[in-house]
Order: sequence, then structure tokens, then C-alpha cells
Amino acid sequence: MTYLTSPFTTPTPTSFPLTQTHLILSLLPPALLLPLLPASLLPFVLLPLGIAPPLIFHPNLTTAAIALPRHPAILKTRAILENLALTDALTDDVGRKDIGRVEVWENERLDPSIASKPPVSTSSVQPLPGGAWSSRHLRGGERAPWVKVINPDNGNSLWRSSEEAGAGEGEKIVLALEERWAFITSEDWRVDVCGIWSGAGTDEDGWAYSDDSWQVSEAPSESRRAMA
Repeated sequence: MTYLTSPFTTPTPTSFPLTQTHLILSLLPPALLLPLLPASLLPFVLLPLGIAPPLIFHPNLTTAAIALPRHPAILKTRAILENLALTDALTDDVGRKDIGRVEVWENERLDPSIASKPPVSTSSVQPLPGGAWSSRHLRGGERAPWVKVINPDNGNSLWRSSEEAGAGEGEKIVLALEERWAFITSEDWRVDVCGIWSGAGTDEDGWAYSDDSWQVSEAPSESRRAMA
């Protein structure tokens, strides 16, 4: 069902710790330097600022402008900046040590009663009901709701394997790390909204989509946010 996607658009925690303070600080340098510019350079600075708004909101360019934040080059740059900003925010005692990264995938499937319905061609678009996408719709024997990610290039991972669990540890081993590694207590899980690992890309909430057999990745689009 390539025209369906998750209806949940509530804000999710992202990786980039960008606040209004950062935005204000980024505007201070140009605001302070503008009066210091020579008068001969002012037209070359102000002219682009006057032309940019009409171009951005032009009907023929609006779609491209909206899609620009999800461009692969922009997402890759954002991912690099995220990593630098988050590493810089660590305390000195943590920053001096080796820092690794572990990931988990969350898997969901569309409600079979909805997925079996044929698409209806109509101008009105109806959002999917709450719970249409859920881990409880996963089939027996397929992917688990949560899966620890292992580097596909070399198979390395900081996750402790279930075979290394001691007697009586049981479920505690699920998110256990290898020896000599520990979670940073001041950090929390963050949603990867860049999705540069996905060849087809992800939506703004970090979800990637595939066919019914989990084999072919499909690029997310705005039309897949609802059922026509």
C-alpha cells in the first residue's frame, strides 16, 4: 500500500539540539556587521534579500523549496552537525573517553484490515485512524518490534549478544553493552530524522517504508500520509 503512511505527526525528539537561542545568535553577526559595510556594497547585499522572498514563494518553486530540507545533501550535512553538536555538549570527563554509538530500529506494520482495502480515487483525503500503524500488527516469525542495529559493513556492534548473557540475567541483556562500555547517563535516546542510512530516505519523523515483504524500500511522500 504505497499511498499509506503513519498519521502520527506529533513532534518527536530529534537529534539536533537547535533552540530559538541558537537562531537568534546566528542572526546577530549579520545584524552587527551590516552598518559597517561600505555603502557601495549595500545594494549587492540588500538586492538578494529583496528578491529571495518572491522567488521562494513562487508557485513553481514552492514544491522544491519545501522538499529542500529533505534533500540528501542537506540531511547528510545536518547529521554531521548533529554529531559535532552532541559531542561538544558532553562533559569533559566523558569527552576524553572513547565514544561509540548504538542504534535500534522500531518496526510497525499497517493494520491488515486497512491494508486490504483498495485505494479509492476521490478528491477528499481521509487520515488513517489512530493505531493503524502499530507493532501489534506484525506477523509471527517476522521482525521484532525493536531490533538492535549491527554495522552491515563489518558486523561490528557495541551491543552485547544474547549468547553472552549470564545465568538469571534474562531480559536485562536486551540492551546490554559489551564489556568496558556503558551508557552515558546524561544522554537519552534520540530519533534519527535524517535517515541517511536509508537509500530511499525517511519521512520527517524518521520512518522508512517498504513493501509487504520488507525487501523493497519506498520513498516517503506527502500523499502517503493518508488514505485516499
